[in-house]
Amino acid sequence: VLIDSVCPFGTGKLIPAGMLREKISALRRADIVVLTKSKRVDSNELEKLKSIIAEYIPREKIFTSELDFENWILFNNKKNEKKPFDGAKVFTFSAVGSPESFVKTLSLLGLSVCGSVTFRDHHNYSKKDLKNLYESARKLNVDFISCTEKDLYNFPKCEKENEKWDFDLPLIVPAVKTELNEKEEFFKELTRCLQPEIVVASNGYGEDAIGVILAKKLRKKLPDSKIYAFPLVGRGDAYKNENFEIK
Repeated sequence: VLIDSVCPFGTGKLIPAGMLREKISALRRADIVVLTKSKRVDSNELEKLKSIIAEYIPREKIFTSELDFENWILFNNKKNEKKPFDGAKVFTFSAVGSPESFVKTLSLLGLSVCGSVTFRDHHNYSKKDLKNLYESARKLNVDFISCTEKDLYNFPKCEKENEKWDFDLPLIVPAVKTELNEKEEFFKELTRCLQPEIVVASNGYGEDAIGVILAKKLRKKLPDSKIYAFPLVGRGDAYKNENFEIK
């Protein structure tokens, strides 16, 4: 489960009163929780969030990650080769779950956000939307207009194949990547969660002996799997003698 560190639970209420699809207690079903954008909040706030989540899932299963800037996408660079520069004035628009985080990202990258328009998450832009956005940006006399990578995929389709939307202002998009802070521990836990589990069931002492043969072959063929025994009758001594865990 991914949880936004900046806005983890909204108002804490379920849809339609809030943004939650399930109660926070549903985290009990999670194998792993990753707190995203963990560097966007102070350490005390992050620790408080971990404590809340630790009521439902062990702390060793809680990890953190951060969005790191990778490079700029110059969307309409054929018309304007102008690249972002420190202190450049920018007008933003977005239709994402956390528009505040997007605006903060641009500020952290040294840009001056002069205006911003947000739409509901997953909004499909119309030609009129884009026209209005660019008119608003021109009035503010900004250097650039900016949106997220996700927004690009929700632009209206161009009428001609391989045609791009062409604007008077250069559209810049920050390409970001996710970096795990506890990468080694995360992948160890992920591997453990994905480990196949096989149960060999048997109904009686004779069948236990046959079950042991099968379980040993499975353990040899599938060394990364966890093999359990489930004796329906008796204590399963045949399995215990071969170090198989009893379910």
